[in-house]
Amino acid sequence: MDKIPIFVVGFSIALGLAPFILDDQLLETYENEFYVNGSVYTPDDIDNATVRGDFDPHLAFGEVPKEFELVKSLNLQTDRPTLSVFSTEGNVSEVVDYPRYKYYSQPDEAEIAFNGTEPSLYEGKLQMKTWRAEEGVAERWLDVRHWYYSLRY
Repeated sequence: MDKIPIFVVGFSIALGLAPFILDDQLLETYENEFYVNGSVYTPDDIDNATVRGDFDPHLAFGEVPKEFELVKSLNLQTDRPTLSVFSTEGNVSEVVDYPRYKYYSQPDEAEIAFNGTEPSLYEGKLQMKTWRAEEGVAERWLDVRHWYYSLRY
């Protein structure tokens, strides 16, 4: 009877460590950060409002009128199964909409939308962690990670 609890504990520890061990052994892992900023303003005459954006690779949205949405796309290039997970830090998370995860095996896009809600300066980072898999066992493991993120978000 004592062997069953030991087996359960051992199995639980192995299962908990599996993502760390298998990710390093089976998947290519990349981490990217994009500086994101933008300011929201209230124009005197909304009909004459213009969007002044600095469209650079750092996702600077420039000045955005209140109640206006500006969308940029990240081009995601790959030729094999890939999973990217996105997160933000800073007050920019209050106004930026983005996919929580993206699973793709050919070139795709991730749309990043800046929603002007309250006048202020918003700054922060969009973080993207990406795993790429070869065919076979690595691809199956990436499917497990995809399943996990689909349940989480």
